[in-house]
Amino acid sequence: MASTTLASTDDHSPPLPASLSTTVASPSSSSNVSLPSLNNLVQFISVKLTEENFLIWKKQLLPVLRSQDLYHFIDPDHTPPLSHILDPTTNLVGPNRLYKQWHLTDQILISWLHATFSDSMLSQTLVFSTVRDLYTYLEASFNSQVNARHHQLRLQLQTIEGNDLSISAYLAQIRTIVYSLAATSNAVTDAEIVVNTLRRLGPNYDTFVTAVVSHLDFWNSKIQHHSMSPKDEA
Repeated sequence: MASTTLASTDDHSPPLPASLSTTVASPSSSSNVSLPSLNNLVQFISVKLTEENFLIWKKQLLPVLRSQDLYHFIDPDHTPPLSHILDPTTNLVGPNRLYKQWHLTDQILISWLHATFSDSMLSQTLVFSTVRDLYTYLEASFNSQVNARHHQLRLQLQTIEGNDLSISAYLAQIRTIVYSLAATSNAVTDAEIVVNTLRRLGPNYDTFVTAVVSHLDFWNSKIQHHSMSPKDEA
């Protein structure tokens, strides 16, 4: 395998761009390997991970890993190189140079992720031996929080009252809830937004609500009829 790529055993993996890598001597050979530069990677994450912004942090993290061919370090389906392999020339088991290269990059990525944590998050995070274990822990820790937030916002959307609000203030609240739902990666459908918005407008808007609902019912029936009709033969 070419020595320009650290972590993958795939001979066709592209090297890291020169602007984001540092060349060092391999510990087990005279060849050089490319390591991701910690300072260069950190600049691509503009937010520090806190207890409240995991999804925003994740949206910045994953594209960086993919663009630098580093995503496989956190991919649960990827198998790292073995630490020891059989040398076919001596028939002896010895250290695997590819594993040493992989391990170097893995430890740099752990340091990189830690550098994107807020002080409070860093103090709460356990110590992990691989960046995959660290990222898996973060995903599991925040998924339940994100799901709870999604259900809370959905309930707000279903129960919000507009009787004592101006129409602009009421719609502004609806918009805030919808944007927050989109940030949980579980956005609601347009139809659900419209139905919940109309349902809480109050009696002063009954005529408007009836007109909109009738319009929606008309188009829904058209869509259902079209999907049930036999397709025209070519």
